[in-house]
Amino acid sequence: MYKQLLEAVQLDRSTEITIDLPTQSVTGLGSLETTFPIDEFSKHCLLEGIDQLGYLLSFDEQITNYEQQRT
Repeated sequence: MYKQLLEAVQLDRSTEITIDLPTQSVTGLGSLETTFPIDEFSKHCLLEGIDQLGYLLSFDEQITNYEQQRT
């Protein structure tokens, strides 16, 4: 299916495809559908709209609590 979708887009650049990150699928031309691999960390960051630093900053409260207990 991936090859068919790619060929369709190459033949007609106006071909619409839908990329669904949560389900890791690509659909187009009505009924053609395929899936794609992505690691869980990258998927999480893309879905949350964050980068690696944003991911680390999401643990700020836990880090602060840990540091306070350490001293």
